[in-house]
Amino acid sequence: MTIAPTLTAPAAPSGSTLHNILAPDTRVKVSSGTSKDGKSILDASSETCWTSDNLPPNSDPSTSLHSISFKLSTSISLSKLHSLSLTFAGGFSPMSFDVLASQDGKNWSAAVPEELFPMDANAKQYFLIDSLEDTQEVQWLRLQLKGSTDDYGRVIVYQVQLFAH
Repeated sequence: MTIAPTLTAPAAPSGSTLHNILAPDTRVKVSSGTSKDGKSILDASSETCWTSDNLPPNSDPSTSLHSISFKLSTSISLSKLHSLSLTFAGGFSPMSFDVLASQDGKNWSAAVPEELFPMDANAKQYFLIDSLEDTQEVQWLRLQLKGSTDDYGRVIVYQVQLFAH
């Protein structure tokens, strides 16, 4: 099964309020570039972004693999996750991505069992991920970005938000 995005925010479950768990004090690690550049995806500005490195010449862009890891300020149960919002630069989106989780930042497993497929558009996209039954508490979450719509394998991310209840 796969999860496709929508352009409107999913409604909160009845009787609950959603909040973005990627707070300004969240530590961000990226697979290329600097962590300072990676942190800019949390600042809510449409003027700042993280850009992955190019692939080597003559590489197939569908083979690119980039990651953005978030160390949360407090642990959270995976069952509390509700939705994910991302904004990519059109023409620089991943072909798909996975959401991974870890308690120690070293051993990763799937937080969301389905692969997510973003639109190749410069628009905020929402992914509903609220059907998780795993009650595992995690301190780290990772977006594993696979492939690229760019000929040089680059991915550009302007904003990431992860909502929980």
